Amino acid sequence: MNKIITFIVATLMSVTMFAQTDTTFLPLSKDTLKLLSLVDSSKLDTTYQIKELEIVGIRYNPTDPVSTTSINMDSIRTSYQGGDPFFTINKWSPNVLTQSDNGSQYGYSYMRIRGFDQTKINFTLNGIPLNEMEDQGIYFSNMPGFLNNVSSIQVTRGIGSSQYGTTSIGGSVDMETNSPLKKLIRFNVNQGSFNNKQMSLTTNSGFLGKSKYAFSSNLSYLTSNGFRDNSQSEGLNYFGQIGYFSQKNTLRLYGFTGFAKNNLAWQPISKNGYNVYSYGFDTLGNYTTYDHVNYFQNGINQNYRTNANGNVERDEFNQNMVSLNWINYNKSNLKYNSSIYFININGKYNTREPYYLSYIVVDNQIAGQQFLPEIFQYNLNSYQFGGMSNMIYNYGGFTFNNGVNYNNYRREHRRGFYDRDYSLDTAQYYLNTGFKTDFVTYSKINYQCNKFNYFVDLQYRNVSFRYLDNVSAFSNDYVNNTIYHNWNFFNPKVGIKLIDNEYEAWISFGRTSREVTRTDLFYGYDDVDLSGSTVSNPLEGNINLNFTPETVYDAEIGNKLKSDRFDLSYNFYYMLSKNERLNNGVYNMIGMPLKSIMDRVERKGIEVTSNYTYKHLKVSVNGSYSINTIITGVPIITVPANTPTYMLNHSVSYGKKLSIGINGNLMSRIYLDNTNDKNYSTPSFYIMNLITSFNLNKVKMSFTINNLLNTKYYLPGGIINNSTPSGIDKIAGYYPGVTRSYFINITFDLWK
Repeated sequence: MNKIITFIVATLMSVTMFAQTDTTFLPLSKDTLKLLSLVDSSKLDTTYQIKELEIVGIRYNPTDPVSTTSINMDSIRTSYQGGDPFFTINKWSPNVLTQSDNGSQYGYSYMRIRGFDQTKINFTLNGIPLNEMEDQGIYFSNMPGFLNNVSSIQVTRGIGSSQYGTTSIGGSVDMETNSPLKKLIRFNVNQGSFNNKQMSLTTNSGFLGKSKYAFSSNLSYLTSNGFRDNSQSEGLNYFGQIGYFSQKNTLRLYGFTGFAKNNLAWQPISKNGYNVYSYGFDTLGNYTTYDHVNYFQNGINQNYRTNANGNVERDEFNQNMVSLNWINYNKSNLKYNSSIYFININGKYNTREPYYLSYIVVDNQIAGQQFLPEIFQYNLNSYQFGGMSNMIYNYGGFTFNNGVNYNNYRREHRRGFYDRDYSLDTAQYYLNTGFKTDFVTYSKINYQCNKFNYFVDLQYRNVSFRYLDNVSAFSNDYVNNTIYHNWNFFNPKVGIKLIDNEYEAWISFGRTSREVTRTDLFYGYDDVDLSGSTVSNPLEGNINLNFTPETVYDAEIGNKLKSDRFDLSYNFYYMLSKNERLNNGVYNMIGMPLKSIMDRVERKGIEVTSNYTYKHLKVSVNGSYSINTIITGVPIITVPANTPTYMLNHSVSYGKKLSIGINGNLMSRIYLDNTNDKNYSTPSFYIMNLITSFNLNKVKMSFTINNLLNTKYYLPGGIINNSTPSGIDKIAGYYPGVTRSYFINITFDLWK
């Protein structure tokens, strides 16, 4: 109760940086979304106005009956701390949970919408799918300072409408790149606690002379020691684009390359620490433990910043993307948007795993085999080729949006020893490749009649997956050691939206299904053995491959009130999941969260967003309250892991050239597993941040004190199953929240 009272008082009495969450849209009659407003002709090299960039038919239309939030990056650029996009999204969109391994906004971070993890959230850049296809995850740690290249973010909660790439279950996030048409040279530098540093240089050419060509580039570098011990991150990212921009055609070539190195910190930490024992198998093959302590692992109470991962557990990754995009709007009622693209991710990571060390000898007799941690190195290399195209046609009150997308993907997986030749023990080495194709076609129909818009969205998706053992990514040797499966999905959505000058209301229903990820299919491991009559992995032994898809039904009802100074948007939702792969709180030895298949999971709740502006006072509040249950078929009903009951964010600021304010986050208890045992949960918490900013036209500066009250809090980790001589200890594991820290951000607009 004290946390809630503190939150209310801070919201009413404090004075923070405020994100303008309304993006400018073109009306339905033109059926396109503008990334930015029309360019001011005084800032162009030509005498006519031109659209900076149109995202034709890909983003959600403002008349679509979906629950969405749009974030204009220019309005929050001064307070941006260079971190992953997740940490910006969770401030301005309700029902979003974000956390990182090392406690900072750099390195490995994770996001959930309505309790669904990021493998069930669709991420796109200009409509191009960014989720890697096998496990459908996304790691912005490979793309440091990514938001320096982004002008706006559109966050949709629920299944939304058809997108390209990974099927949206929990939600979707579409990011749009900056336009090169406004002349700009911008240098940004920031410094914070724990040696957090970020520098970026952005260049926009504007039109080159009297031509219709323009280019832009951004170079970002960041480094951090991380909040937790031995959790350093360092990364570099370059983004570039060049294009031809006329009134009827846009042709752009753009892409990025990112490099990152991280010391890993994925292992959760208990409060009081625990002994780590050696263990093994006896001569009969039975699992046993030995009364021999390898070491004591400190807990949070011994060292709040402790990290259970060793200093040698680190990774290096490189991610690349290049795309050629053509947009044609030659006719007022007919538009095309087409892209081809290539994405590559390659890198390696080290992790400690149990490995046979020696025979256990008792009375000069071999009694078993002893296992102690060994450092293994995993190598991943993926290639994705894709193309997409959609057409917008307006006729009378109808708007037809038809699209098609195809992706061809392959990823090579290797394992060996970190510090010695794998040929010393070839049984510990493996090579396998996953091949996947994804074909999507959809048809969206909007019919505008008076103030009502009627919406139908029909999507067909075909997915195939093939696993080849001991085969490299570009081998044509399709050996017998093969797993293959094909899925076909039909995903329909319908809805109605009422749009008035000061009022909006909508209702929608939809169903969507998607395939199981590779990691979930293989029970959390990276390799399976197909040499015998059964399928097995080293962690689980024999496994049954379950290809049953996940299916979600989603119903949404929403309203929005708006005026010049005030807007209030709220929506109710009900989501029913079948065969959902749900985190059970346990991580395996290579850092993968393990999941259990749940027959039925229900999520229902309300999400609210409100903004108020009066002169130089700006107030923003967003939050959610939900009831989430796993339906087991018996009287016991449990709450899904990693799914808060309530979340609230507030932001209040006052000032123009000089602004001061606070923002804060209130979080409910979060369960670590699906047992509803409060001993395995994180306590509720409230975090307050203080921000001051100075705007001197071409020089902008902000100073932030994060966690002003120096609150110690926990974020959900999972269950630590520790082997002891008396059996398995089940211990609650957490990620410690960052204590009070400081951050200064300075931006110089050298040419604007």
